[in-house]
Amino acid sequence: MITPSTASLALSVARNLIQLGNRFDQLRAEKIAVRSALVLTLPAVKIVHGPNLIVPRLQDYLKRSSPAAPQPLTEENFEAFKLKLREVCHLIRWLYS
Repeated sequence: MITPSTASLALSVARNLIQLGNRFDQLRAEKIAVRSALVLTLPAVKIVHGPNLIVPRLQDYLKRSSPAAPQPLTEENFEAFKLKLREVCHLIRWLYS
């Protein structure tokens, strides 16, 4: 007959071997995932409108709207929009340079 301490030792060894096998499986799966080709391809990014089209349209919109008219732009955010438009124009020109 097997003593309780021997059975406990055998179960402990078996449990640790199972955990070790799981860790090896995880390591192997990670290795395969890292070294294999990317399954999902990333979509190509297209910028349809360049700065030559965007900047004049934004500037034309800004010229057509008056600070007093509440429809296109309100008086409060007219100056903020001008500053943001300048920043966007610089960023667009920087991206395409």
